Amino acid sequence: MNQKETVWYVCRYTPVEIFTGGFGCEVKKLDPAYASFDCADTCAHPNLCGYGKGVIEDVKRKKLKSLVLTDCCDVMRRVADVLQSEEQIEFIHLLPLPHQDGERDRKRLAASLRELIREWGLYCSLSFDREGFLRSWKENARLEQEERDAVLAKEHITLTGAHAGGSIARLAGDRLPYPVDDRTCTGFRILPPPPETEDEEELLNAYAGALLSQQNACMRMQDRPGYEPHPNAQGVIFHTVKFCDYYGFEYRSVQEKTKVPLLKAESDGTPQGMGGSCAPVWMRSENF
Repeated sequence: MNQKETVWYVCRYTPVEIFTGGFGCEVKKLDPAYASFDCADTCAHPNLCGYGKGVIEDVKRKKLKSLVLTDCCDVMRRVADVLQSEEQIEFIHLLPLPHQDGERDRKRLAASLRELIREWGLYCSLSFDREGFLRSWKENARLEQEERDAVLAKEHITLTGAHAGGSIARLAGDRLPYPVDDRTCTGFRILPPPPETEDEEELLNAYAGALLSQQNACMRMQDRPGYEPHPNAQGVIFHTVKFCDYYGFEYRSVQEKTKVPLLKAESDGTPQGMGGSCAPVWMRSENF
């Protein structure tokens, strides 16, 4: 295995810095969008949501070899089950996520991260670079915060709800005269900077806490802070995935707190679900 092989991921709780800094690997986020699910429908149940089938489709069509998933929902667990049977996959890891952000939960996630480090080190025959990991964590924390601060400093559109994919964020950015604050579950990924410590166990516990304490936490998290509008938001697009019930409950809260124009959009992960020729109509700035 070449250490520069790309590791693919889908969830913002993925420990990206372990791969980029700790092992010097390239990491990329999947953003599947297919007109059909020919590959996925041959090996998975048709009732999987469009996003889950899109991940399977992307992995199979692109012949990806290394993938890290999280058990954020039952669909992603089933996706992992399906892909583990694919011969092209050389490394696939399903990272278990706690439902809370307490001390015990951080230790549980830290233990899972240590297991991931061990498995990836065996797979790629490399040792974990602690200093490289720290540098990557510091740099990513700084760059990601600066990027989001630049958006929030201006009048902007808030995109929130379930995974919307880069395509919806780009569509909103193209059709509306504002930058997009992507608060969806695969949107902005912002970690606090690392602590000053030489203790490796303490460092991994802190990293686990940084992952779990991200802003705009996943709907699966207990004691999740509710939606809070930003004063510079000029409108809100709330996205839900077809057949995904998690975010239906969240929409009510957003609806009650939002004083600016609010649009609810549902898609199934396909380009057709983006609205086709209708998309420019509901994205026109005058509708906001």
